[in-house]
Amino acid sequence: KNNYKIIRFTSNDKIKLISNLLYPQDDVLKNASLVFPWGKLYNKKFLLSNHIAFHSQVKICEDVYFNISCFMCMKKAIYIKTIGYYYYDNKSSAGSSYNKKAIYIGMKSNQLITKLLSDIRCKQIDTANVYSILYRYWWCVVVDFGHIYNRDNIVQRARRMKKLKETNIYLEAFKRTTTDMFNVMDFNQRFVMKLIWRNHFLFASCICRLRIVVKRLKNNK
Repeated sequence: KNNYKIIRFTSNDKIKLISNLLYPQDDVLKNASLVFPWGKLYNKKFLLSNHIAFHSQVKICEDVYFNISCFMCMKKAIYIKTIGYYYYDNKSSAGSSYNKKAIYIGMKSNQLITKLLSDIRCKQIDTANVYSILYRYWWCVVVDFGHIYNRDNIVQRARRMKKLKETNIYLEAFKRTTTDMFNVMDFNQRFVMKLIWRNHFLFASCICRLRIVVKRLKNNK
């Protein structure tokens, strides 16, 4: 234990943990991978007594739904700051493989996560969820619009970007987006998402197309 930095949390910290899961800003917690189940040990009795399980209808971002459920019910949690996991990059995973229907499955997940969060009447959580929905639009850019196996031309891709943004859950999130939310993202995310925020869909589509060309050149090498 002396080799590890241990931080303890109680039920009073649930808002802090959930908001940082959705919108990582805390200097310590933003590197804690709060979203992912693979970085955690769960007490089986805790899960069973609170009826926590992976939601059968949440096919994408199921880890977000699961861990929010855990933090909502928690009485105590411990964060041990150490590297104890080696990641295997699965090229056929939901985040890597191409599925044109994935963005619509993601929309359903967004709705269910938002419904779960509605039980917490808190401005901090509400703001964090706006960022989380925005980030999942970026996920759509990665798994669809900018995927190497996407055969849409630039205009088709731009039209689909626009159509997705105009769905209720994304439209509402983009209306409430702040510049600070973009600053949390890395440069590539921030650049494309600002273009979409300002309705420059053709320009954003060109950037996605360029990314695909670069990926293909690297693969050929």
